[in-house]
Amino acid sequence: MKGFRLDEKLVESLVEDTKKKRTNLNNNVSMILSAYTSHYKYMEKLHYFWLSPDMMSKILKSQNETQLKKLANIYAKNIIKQMRFSNIEMNSHSIMDFIEGSCFLRNIPFSEKKMGNGSIKYSIFYGLGRHWNILKKFAIQTLMESTNTPVNNFSTNNDHISFIVKHSSNNNLSNNNNT
Repeated sequence: MKGFRLDEKLVESLVEDTKKKRTNLNNNVSMILSAYTSHYKYMEKLHYFWLSPDMMSKILKSQNETQLKKLANIYAKNIIKQMRFSNIEMNSHSIMDFIEGSCFLRNIPFSEKKMGNGSIKYSIFYGLGRHWNILKKFAIQTLMESTNTPVNNFSTNNDHISFIVKHSSNNNLSNNNNT
């Protein structure tokens, strides 16, 4: 076990965040550090940059559905690249874990509900509008198709996207040994 000295304002912010997440401070800090070591530091190496939600929404509003599909394909390929760079096994569970970790880093609410027969309903509350949800839908479809995983029952509004993934032990990336 290690101890760390943290600025008082940082601790206050962490305590406030911990209350929102209904966990304890130790678990919250552990989750943040775990997310960093398993996800964010690799994104830094890929020169990933952040856009404000407002800026991202404005950029996406200028795109039509065909352009959003192209962006979603690039986005999905980037996620696969990030996962491979992180030596993460490519299957439907690890893809959803990766997406959940990304949501956690951005403080985006993410939930999952077991539906039976290996199916899980996922909900992500972005709040970035219809174009963002279209992009995410196409990206998730592309990612799950790469592992031959059925995904359906997409539901979206301006605030969230939800969908059902039927996980199976055979849902691995078809060209896992390539690239």
